[in-house]
Formats: sequence, C-alpha cells, structure tokens
Amino acid sequence: MERDATRSHFGPNLPLAYSGVEAQEAGRWALNHEAHCYESTFHPLVSRAHGRPVAFRAALKNSDPKALVSPNPSLETTATTLHMRQFEALHKGAGAWLLLPVPQAALEDARHWPPVPQDLFASDGYLPSEIMLSVTLGAAPPAVLADFAQFHRELGFTIELRGLSPQQGDLALLWALRPDLVTLSADFLAPRSGEPLALGRLSALITLMHESGAMVALDAVPTPEALARALETPVDLLGGPATQPWTPQPARGTPPSSINQDCQRAFEASLAALRQGEIFETACTSLLYQPGVLRCYLLDGAGTQLTENLSPAGTRSDPRYWPLAQAAGASWAHRPYFQAALAQAGAMAVSTPYLSLPDGGPCQTLAASFLHGEKRQILCCDLEARTGLGPARVSSRA
Repeated sequence: MERDATRSHFGPNLPLAYSGVEAQEAGRWALNHEAHCYESTFHPLVSRAHGRPVAFRAALKNSDPKALVSPNPSLETTATTLHMRQFEALHKGAGAWLLLPVPQAALEDARHWPPVPQDLFASDGYLPSEIMLSVTLGAAPPAVLADFAQFHRELGFTIELRGLSPQQGDLALLWALRPDLVTLSADFLAPRSGEPLALGRLSALITLMHESGAMVALDAVPTPEALARALETPVDLLGGPATQPWTPQPARGTPPSSINQDCQRAFEASLAALRQGEIFETACTSLLYQPGVLRCYLLDGAGTQLTENLSPAGTRSDPRYWPLAQAAGASWAHRPYFQAALAQAGAMAVSTPYLSLPDGGPCQTLAASFLHGEKRQILCCDLEARTGLGPARVSSRA
C-alpha cells in the first residue's frame, strides 16, 4: 500500500478528467452516468474569525429530484472531475478550499493516489493547496488512512478527518493521521442519555485537537440554539443550516501567558509609536526583527482586522492554509486577547498558545489598545509558541 511520499510532483498514474462530465448552459456542469444526470452541490464551512466560507464541501445530487444518489464506486471516482469543474466556475478565486470526499476506490488501491484528475492541475488550473481531501473514520484501516494522509500532505494537499462522534472516536488515529482539519458531528451539541452534553467537555476536546495541530469544525449545526452553544467553544469552522446567513458572535474565555522580555519591549515601542501618530508599517519595523515574530496587524474596537498581516521579510504562511492568510476584514472579537486588551485600555494582553489559522501551528498573541484620533484600535502581534499553557496575565507596563 505504501507509496513514496517524498514526491513533489504528480506521477503518471494520475487519472485524466472523465469524459462524461459535460458543460451545460450558464456555467453549469453535469455528469451523465448510467442513464442519470448528476450535478454538484457545495456546502460552506464558515470561519467564525473571517466571517466567510473558507471551504466548500462537494456533494453529488441527481438532477431528477425524485431520484436518489445510490452508492456506486465508479460514480464516486468520476464525480471528482464534476466537482472540480463546477467549483472552478462558481467559487474559484474566492479564497476557499474545495473539500473533496476521497473515493473508496482510492483508499483501497494506492495506484489511484492522488485521487484527482491530472489535467485539472495544469498551469491555469488547480494547485494542491486549493484542495482539501476528506477521509472518514472507519473507511479504511488506520495504517492506510495514516499513509494516505502523509503521502498527500507531502504533495501539498490539506487533509480532513470526519466521523468522530460522541459514540465513536479514536484519538490514536487522530495522532497517527495528523489531519489539518477534524470535523466533529453536531451530535456533540445535542442531548445525550437525557442530559445535555457539557460544553466544557467539548471545549476540552477541541483544545486537545488544537494542541495536536488540527483545526476543528462542527458541521450540520441544525438550529440557532445549537449554534449559540457551539460559539461558546473554541471551534474554528462551522457548517449547517444555522450558519446561513452568518452573524459572528463573540465567545467567552480569557487564558494568557508570559513572553520574551525583548519582544515585549519592542511591542511597547511599536505601541508608543502608534500613539504618537506613526504609520503602522513604520511603527512595527523593529518589532518584526524580533525572533519568533510571525505577524503584526491592527484591529478596530469591534475586533475587525483593519490591515493585511505585516510579516518579517521572507516569512510566508504555510501555502496549504492559503484561504486563511488574507485576513483583512476578519473578526477576532471572539479571541480572549482582543477582549482582554479592550477591557483594560493601555494594558498588554498575552494569550496562551493556541492554533494559528494562517499557520496551522501554535502561536501566542500580544495585544494592547490605543487611541487613533477618537477611535480605539488594538495592535496585535503573533509569536511562535514555544511553551505550554501558562497562567492568565495582563501586563500593565504597556
């Protein structure tokens, strides 16, 4: 089953686009298969921070509303081409992943790796970083799923693991697979055995997954009440009927920790320069030279990011997380560091390590508010996290 996961390009076994996929009118594509006509649908996963969809889950529907989509290995495989063609027409360039289910045939035979058509990865087509491949718990032996994930991660794809539920979970598989995204069942928010599932338990599970390096999504959130409960946890992405239309809401929480003193002094100097009217890029010049600094950015008093990220020269976010790297306009109102900085004007809030969405790894954030004219703004600086969770702290030095 194992394939050489060190390859940096697609090999000759990669299939070509299926000929049964045909263009229709008005930018629509369809797949004709065994006397049926199928179309793609795309279900959004919304980032609570960015306030917009950052992934679209592809699914197949029969264009005849009275007909069902029956499980069919051949149909699963050829549907990938349909999804990619239709997504290109509808959502390509919108800053979101195409989330593709991995056909069962690809999990059973490594000769079908990667499970995408080669000619759609031409110079004017897709990059691997634009595709997230979705595998489901139990769809293959754990060793096969782990091998599949490692191989495709090396090629630049992101990996989603689905199928974890209150009744079925395998943390050993999570650690072996090392998925980029774990999508949890909305059953975690529903009553179980007659009693509501404690949100603290769900929050702890999400934190554990964050510390394992994975983003976390809750999908198929059914009602506004369930959505309100979900937003009390540190979940990153949300999907389902209750998320449309999306209305961001702040979440609670306050844990912070300590940082390098040189970096703290550089942050204080940047904050002082901003208070004196220095432009953002100039005020942060010295701060960006500090070891471990990932980026600086400004928020308004509502937690909305006013600027694109300002990063040290030569620093780039992991390209596999490209839909999350363009953050101007994102809302960080639910982040504890924003809430702490806003609550104590002039004090520097220091967060505990948490999962950085643009990097897919742990970071810490410094944040402090200042007045820009008559409006309050918040300077934020993300740092590489090198320590465990520390005690809550707000410094009065800034």
